[in-house]
Amino acid sequence: MRISTIRKYIFVTICLIRCWGVQAQNIRSTSIHVDKAGSLSTLISSEDKYSITDLTLSGYLNGSDIEFIRDMIGRTVLDSITPGIVSMLNLEDTNIVKGGDAYIYLFEYSCYDYTKDNSISSSMFRNLSNLTSLTLPKSINYIGSNAFNGCARLTSILIPTGVTTINAGAFSNCTGLSSITIPNTVTTIGNSVFYNCSALASIAIPDGITSIGDKTFDGCTGLASVTIPGNVKTIGYDAFANCTGLPEIHCKALTPPNVASTTFTGIIKTCSKLYVPKGTSTIYRSAIGWSGFANIIEEESTSIPQTPVIGIKVYVYQGEIVVTGAGSGDEITVYSTIGTTLQTIKATGDEIRIMVPAHQMYLIKIEDKTFKAAL
Repeated sequence: MRISTIRKYIFVTICLIRCWGVQAQNIRSTSIHVDKAGSLSTLISSEDKYSITDLTLSGYLNGSDIEFIRDMIGRTVLDSITPGIVSMLNLEDTNIVKGGDAYIYLFEYSCYDYTKDNSISSSMFRNLSNLTSLTLPKSINYIGSNAFNGCARLTSILIPTGVTTINAGAFSNCTGLSSITIPNTVTTIGNSVFYNCSALASIAIPDGITSIGDKTFDGCTGLASVTIPGNVKTIGYDAFANCTGLPEIHCKALTPPNVASTTFTGIIKTCSKLYVPKGTSTIYRSAIGWSGFANIIEEESTSIPQTPVIGIKVYVYQGEIVVTGAGSGDEITVYSTIGTTLQTIKATGDEIRIMVPAHQMYLIKIEDKTFKAAL
């Protein structure tokens, strides 16, 4: 009886060890440094290629390496499925360089895509639905069109400081993407960049953006808040179309941006709240495309750019606009928020006081620099 019981214990123990071994095999991580671009395939054996789940790389990568990485994640150069199971990819300390083979063939355009220096080129990670975590190279400055299109399991991403352009459709159909951090170095965002990102909850658009393209947030049904920077002048067709759950929009522009007839299609304007800079609600209520919002609320904060100028300060004190540090003879012009010139004076001393009506927002231009002031 005792022998039988001991045998049962031994059998169960062996089974557990085997199960743990299988689980350990299913979670495999590795770190590899690539000294020479194009050599990654020589650093990972054929046995390991389809068994690694967590991959960290450093060094130099070209098109041949990106093709190999795509294969390890689950897609070939012809975008067909492979046994690859990499779900976590860290490229923070890599440098992407031009050269090597094409990493994907685009049937809709009948062409191949190749790497470019310091860029996440077009369609580089397209349709890699196995990816759940991706750390981008800190050396990149450009993200190409459809770069991450169809990365449906990717939940969050941090765009490195230094990136200036995110091209059309870059994150379209990333249906699991709930958060994204975009640095203020980004000055261009293309059309349809976040198209159908249905899990995206909120986003802060960089201050340097002057235009929001067509369909940029079309289909972002989970979007709960969006902030439009003060530099934005135009918002394209269907830019926020079908953002059916969007309860509030914060627009920091003193002058309402030009919008298309379908910019806000699908948003219930009688329910959504539109927050605008102090002193501008009247303008927004009469502006084409904005007047339909029933709840337009003024708020103190603005993102009007103030050019930092050593020595020049503009502030409000005792009901007046005070300018200090302007050069003798510098022209100081005060504008309303709709661009009407209210006063023009010449700086004659270290401190200039300007009297204007209270409860308004003003723009003060000193030579080629612009400041803001709210009384």
